[in-house]
Amino acid sequence: MHFHRSTASSPRTLSLSVIGFAAALLVLAAQLIHSPAPAQAVPEPAQSTAPAYVSPGDLSDGAKPPKPTGTSWLVGDLDSGELHVAKNVEKRHAPASTIKLLAALALVDEFDDKEKKVTAEFEDMEIDGTKVGLMQTNKYSIDLLFHAMLMSSANDAANALGRAAGGQDKAVKLMNEKAAELGMSNTQAKNTSGLDAKGQYTTAADLMKLAWAVCENDYLMKVIGTETFRFPGG
Repeated sequence: MHFHRSTASSPRTLSLSVIGFAAALLVLAAQLIHSPAPAQAVPEPAQSTAPAYVSPGDLSDGAKPPKPTGTSWLVGDLDSGELHVAKNVEKRHAPASTIKLLAALALVDEFDDKEKKVTAEFEDMEIDGTKVGLMQTNKYSIDLLFHAMLMSSANDAANALGRAAGGQDKAVKLMNEKAAELGMSNTQAKNTSGLDAKGQYTTAADLMKLAWAVCENDYLMKVIGTETFRFPGG
């Protein structure tokens, strides 16, 4: 199995559109990433769909910029922390897979040896939503699990990393402690995957703080910057 990721170029500018946070990780990669993988299982088709953002192409001819369709969004500089333009940045939303960045940042220092093996369990396999396909009793390195979680938005890998860090309760505690440390006062984690959970929320403003912190972590940025990665099958 291969993962593939497209990358964006510098400068480190974050453009974040929030529509219930159901669609993506953050935009980060070398400096920024974009991941379209959702944390939640795909719902039944609705009768109508929300307006979709369409790239306007070249704006250098003076064309009017598009109107963002998200209920919360911002464009800011990850180096200075300055917001160029923003809307409803303190409004709380379900985080979906964006919570995986918080899980990664909170758990990465719990593993001194990234080659340490973790045995997959049935609870990893049965988790809902996007999965990389962990097989019960098979062993996977911590490094493999981080790549799966951040490149493929794999809920099973996120669950396995939480177990390896001491269990889901401890992992969530570490995530909320990290959020508090970063000043993410409007964020509350309830799981490592981002699957819907009562009382789990974040904001666009908090996600910018999280993006800045992730960009400062060399190991996570190396994982995020990976374009192709081979993951062992069954």
